[in-house]
Amino acid sequence: MPDLATSLGALGQTLAAAERHGDAAAVARDGLAAIMPFAERHAQAFGDLARALAQLYLTACEKAGIEPDVALLERVGRALGGGDAVEEDPAMG
Repeated sequence: MPDLATSLGALGQTLAAAERHGDAAAVARDGLAAIMPFAERHAQAFGDLARALAQLYLTACEKAGIEPDVALLERVGRALGGGDAVEEDPAMG
């Protein structure tokens, strides 16, 4: 699953670069959902991937005008030790 999540993140970045933000958000959400069981158990090993996917997801949602899955983002925040795990990165916006 971590490899799948990584691949979905790469696909999401490609879709975002092609300005297909709705598709990028969907793919990033799927990758984030796939990695979360691992990040919840082993945050040190999988936290960076979960953070990157959450950031990609948030940015793509914003650009597509889509409401993000708040429950999933809260799950990320809890697993990674706080809400700062899912704040928007100014460099990504």
